[in-house]
Amino acid sequence: MEFDDEKQKNEHDLDENLATNFIAYDDQLSKTATSMDRLSNLPDCILHHILSYMNATYCVRTSVLSKRWNRVWASLPVIKFEGLYFNPRPTRRREYFRDLVLGFLNGRDHHAPINYLGLDLSGAYDLDSHEYDLDENFATNFLAYVDSHDIQHLAMVFSPSHKKMPAEAFPKTLFPCQLQSVKTLDLKYYDHHCPSNLELSPSPAAQTLTTLRLHHCGFWGGNSLDPFASFVNLKELYLHSCRFDHLGITFKITAPQLVRLDINLFKHVCMRWGFDDSLKLEIWAPKLQSFRCYLNCPIHLSSLHLPVLENLEIKFMHASSMSHYTYFKSLEFLMNMFEGFHHAQSVKICANTIVLLRLAKPAALERRPFPFTRLKTLTIMDRDDNIPANVMAYFLRTALWHQ
Repeated sequence: MEFDDEKQKNEHDLDENLATNFIAYDDQLSKTATSMDRLSNLPDCILHHILSYMNATYCVRTSVLSKRWNRVWASLPVIKFEGLYFNPRPTRRREYFRDLVLGFLNGRDHHAPINYLGLDLSGAYDLDSHEYDLDENFATNFLAYVDSHDIQHLAMVFSPSHKKMPAEAFPKTLFPCQLQSVKTLDLKYYDHHCPSNLELSPSPAAQTLTTLRLHHCGFWGGNSLDPFASFVNLKELYLHSCRFDHLGITFKITAPQLVRLDINLFKHVCMRWGFDDSLKLEIWAPKLQSFRCYLNCPIHLSSLHLPVLENLEIKFMHASSMSHYTYFKSLEFLMNMFEGFHHAQSVKICANTIVLLRLAKPAALERRPFPFTRLKTLTIMDRDDNIPANVMAYFLRTALWHQ
């Protein structure tokens, strides 16, 4: 019994010693971890990635964290002047915004590459006068910086249409643009004032630009517009909620190298809803492979040249809320759209397309061949289980033909 008691005592003492040593070691690790600046030991590429999610102003503020961070901001490959809303004294707003943007750009390492540069001009919007407080000097200096540096991706946000644009500063200088190295250009709330039948004059940007994204941008000044004809190397084009100031416009997309086209709604400045039924669209894109369009209703496609089209996605927004007259007009446009896209191999349509096809007389739908001559897959998004027999036969007839 004494031997067992002694053994238990020794085991207890051993456990206490181990516990004490473990606690001491854990405290030492905690102190070491607390005193260690792990972020500063990260390589520049990781620090740059972390700072790429932050605005330029916050990136500069990191310079006070340590000597290691002192000039990290100066070599950032991703620079964002986005979401900056200042409201200092109105007499200083122009200088404040100009000094912030141009001071940052001029103070960075000019040998460091810039992959992305984003500028949101909302920061220069005067909350008192409801106008931009910018001058042409700022636009000239900013674009001169872009021209003199190898910037791959430029993104600019102007202002919603109910606010006054800095028309005297940017539009004349930016479009047609002289952006020699930019391959991807994003513009939001930008109005392109072009005379009727004007083709953008050749420029370095027209030769180098491969991706163009236009969000809520306006095209004014003519009944026939062909704004992309000079961008001969354009491969991807995104038009989201673009606006026009005329009814009966013929809008042309001429792009010999275009591979992907994405259209999301067309709007008229004086109409709350879309005006798709009064717009004529012409597309000449011999290399287009993917086309996605999300429209209010079927559109008048007066001319299409898409010989290698593979993927097609069509979605309509208001097919179920149209008048009886507009229904049949939309049905006619829909059938013409199908015929224009007859090369597509993978087709996605929405339930509102089925709503329109229901209007067709059974005999008329039977006589009309399904236009997709190379079809491999057909998908109905937001599937409607109540597909009429004549519409189902219309689709199945095509499936049987390809077997």
